[in-house]
Amino acid sequence: MSDRPPDRSDTGQTRHQTMASSDGHPASASAWSDVDAALRRPVMNAAAESFVQDLLSKTDHPILKHSLSNVASDPAAFAGRFYANLFAAMPGLRVLFPADLSEQQMKLAQTLAMVVSGLDESDAMVPLLRRLGAAHRGYGTKPAHYQVVGDVLIKTLSDTCGPDWNDDLERSWQRLYQWVAANMIAGAQAAAHAGAKPKF
Repeated sequence: MSDRPPDRSDTGQTRHQTMASSDGHPASASAWSDVDAALRRPVMNAAAESFVQDLLSKTDHPILKHSLSNVASDPAAFAGRFYANLFAAMPGLRVLFPADLSEQQMKLAQTLAMVVSGLDESDAMVPLLRRLGAAHRGYGTKPAHYQVVGDVLIKTLSDTCGPDWNDDLERSWQRLYQWVAANMIAGAQAAAHAGAKPKF
């Protein structure tokens, strides 16, 4: 999970203008229809869907929301630590980001807040996360990056929460991140299958 929250007001026309086809020209409306349909289509079998629902046990929600207060108290500091940890863990990712990270840092905090606040309506979050994953594919994000980002997120949350961090909280965040990453990767794969050309 990275730093660009999906825009709930995003329109099909805007997306059409930013998507390129495999030949480098703007994708047609029909191509975007394919992407939209793919993003909404279930991508997991029944066993996997059951596993994902287990990850989202509502017993996690209160402690996740409470722990986010530590981030909300100083989102810029949290995001600064996250990116410092991320680039230390995988220096090659630095080229995927602008030199000035201030906007990215705020978007990271906003995305975390959006995901945690939307836990009670997780079904509504799925298409948003898949669009976010499709967008991150355009920025050069690979499936292998998600594991590194998850590890860095957990470390940064642990450092930020300090003595409030414990094993139960860590497992809750791990479950949440696995769910988020699974849906973002599904969105990226759907965009790839629909022929959307990455922008990087």
